Amino acid sequence: MRPMGQMSESVGCAQCGGTVAPDGHCWDCGAAQPAFRAHVEITVDGGAAGVSG
Repeated sequence: MRPMGQMSESVGCAQCGGTVAPDGHCWDCGAAQPAFRAHVEITVDGGAAGVSG
């Protein structure tokens, strides 16, 4: 079982696409990454959309 708040897959930095360190900051640009349960809006081709939060 993984600790709460951690994603199961490695995801690139939200700012630059770089590598995210275990502390939640990007190793390349230093940007803090959004929390796992942060508000997310996604729009895909074809007009579909999704919102969390």
